[in-house]
Amino acid sequence: MTLPSCPVREFHFDVQPRLTERLAFAFVAPKSGVDDCLRKYGADPANPNLRWPIDEFGPPFDLAEMRQFGWTYDPKAKAGLYTHLETPYHATFEAFVKAGAEETVYVHSLTSGFPDPSR
Repeated sequence: MTLPSCPVREFHFDVQPRLTERLAFAFVAPKSGVDDCLRKYGADPANPNLRWPIDEFGPPFDLAEMRQFGWTYDPKAKAGLYTHLETPYHATFEAFVKAGAEETVYVHSLTSGFPDPSR
């Protein structure tokens, strides 16, 4: 996974437990850069898998985990959850994007990837 090619602010990450598959990171970037990043990993920025605000769902990730990473959740804010994003090395992750001219992005890994030995 790589950050967008545009300037980013407030980048921070966490790996728990140390040196395992579980990676979480967050950053703030212009909408155009976030859109490019989502496309790079197979998502359509205009069509998240889930949109907020929605009454049936709470936060996109476990609340304790969000607190651990310092992530905030406003149930009334416009946001989208993109699932099944995949890197060229087949790592999969989800991204929760808070909408705006500058967007806040929370990324949570699902599986770690590995190089394809057949290539």
